[in-house]
Amino acid sequence: MTIKVPYVKMNGLGNEFVLIDTADLPSPQTELSQAQDMCLSVPVRGIGCDQVLQLTEQPDGSYLYRIRNSSGSDAGQCGNGARCAYAYLERSGRLKDGKAVLRTNQVTIEVVAGATGPLAFLSKPSFNPEEIPFKSQEQHRYHINVDGREHKFAALGLGNPHACLWVDNAEAFPLEELEFAFIQDPRFYEGVNISLMELTSDQSIILRVHERGAGETKACGSAAAAAACVFFQDHQCEAITVKMPGGEMKAGWDGKGSAWIEGAIEFEHKGHFTLPPVDVHPATHRLVYEVES
Repeated sequence: MTIKVPYVKMNGLGNEFVLIDTADLPSPQTELSQAQDMCLSVPVRGIGCDQVLQLTEQPDGSYLYRIRNSSGSDAGQCGNGARCAYAYLERSGRLKDGKAVLRTNQVTIEVVAGATGPLAFLSKPSFNPEEIPFKSQEQHRYHINVDGREHKFAALGLGNPHACLWVDNAEAFPLEELEFAFIQDPRFYEGVNISLMELTSDQSIILRVHERGAGETKACGSAAAAAACVFFQDHQCEAITVKMPGGEMKAGWDGKGSAWIEGAIEFEHKGHFTLPPVDVHPATHRLVYEVES
């Protein structure tokens, strides 16, 4: 039996998502379960995205929020995706008390209307190595060796692990070499999101990000929030402007509660793809789906 799966393509500052609302999936339940697993197993190459997002409404009005990276791995946090989910629910008239409560397998995210776009309160950051997760007996700043040079970085958990480095020139820094060094680093045994932070003023940074399971992206909300947490530790500033290749957003932390991000989102298009897949790509061996937008 062929199943049509509706989707919405959205982005937050160029951070691209395919959003699937399980309320739109067909029944019976056995087929529904199969469709959820299949549509999340591989991001649809005919559409293209950094992550596939799945929303499932709960009896209390909150939403289970599942995030699948383009590599096929799951993520415990996606800030820009959460802001897109809020905008989708707002357009659908399904917000409860003017907010969206999204629950991942790691954290609960609350999103409300902000001045420049959806404002997402992510989790409270943890610098405890065990909670990041990160293998270390220390709890401060760490070092990694890249081609014989030592680089200092901060490590923190924000629903997913982050390594943040201050650099003089984020654009020119050899991120690919740094990525390889972190992949080989046994301390981050579940992988890590890598952020290059370049200070541009006392309240703004340039940020370049390699996302675990997705590669380098135009923007990353949770990385912007992680950078704001590191910025607060170093400069005691509660809100900053984060400039990424896809645009600017606000991010902040007060040193006690949840980190937050705010910025623009964009609806691109909607359509559907069919299950089961129609073919297997001869070069990549990935499943190929029939897509209509």
